[in-house]
Amino acid sequence: MRGGGAALALLLCTMTVAALVVVGLGRLVGVSRRLTALLAVGTAVCGNSAIIATAPLIEADEREVAFAVWTITIFGTLAVFAFPLLGHALALAPWHYGVWAGAAINDTSQVLAAGLAYGDSAAAVATVVKLTRNALMAPILVGIGVGMARKRRGVRWQAALVQSLPLFVGGFLALALVNTFGLLPGAVRSALNQVSRLLILAALGGIGLSLRVADLRVVGLGPFLAGLGASVGLAAAALFFTSVTR
Repeated sequence: MRGGGAALALLLCTMTVAALVVVGLGRLVGVSRRLTALLAVGTAVCGNSAIIATAPLIEADEREVAFAVWTITIFGTLAVFAFPLLGHALALAPWHYGVWAGAAINDTSQVLAAGLAYGDSAAAVATVVKLTRNALMAPILVGIGVGMARKRRGVRWQAALVQSLPLFVGGFLALALVNTFGLLPGAVRSALNQVSRLLILAALGGIGLSLRVADLRVVGLGPFLAGLGASVGLAAAALFFTSVTR
């Protein structure tokens, strides 16, 4: 797999497989639609950031967000240790491993950790693939917002597009464009990156504090099983598509 078009096609295929697996397993084990949607975007797109961004669009409650974050974090952390072992067992070349890790592991920091465990070149490839995957979050958020607005209000897609975009999504898209075209000085961009990490950490901490053991007992193992199936399905699909497109 050498071209950007092939890489994008691989990401779209693996993300689709992950989303379908989550939806199918969610229905099978009785997970709510909103929690299923959060697990789908968390697994397929970019982990906890995608979950937090999607939650207000689908009106997910705090408990659903907490369960999704908990599930995605567990399997992403396990992947950091499992992927290097599997990569060596399968004798994957560094670039092959990097594409696989970048396409299949949820969080960017986890991708970097798993990549570095395999070598600098694998980490570089994994980071590029993961950042490409992260970039797809913007159009996915817009699509989710439009779909939910049309479903609730029965309006045309043009009006739904305007009505569905909360302020934070508009800000996300604007900053993504600014960063893409290099309009910010390096020092400013670095400072904003640090602030964003702190804010995400604070948000995740607040979500964790809202989660109680009693809540886990009420929901049961459904979200865990759906997340497990999605993580395994995403890893297998990414390995398959990476192998056939190289």
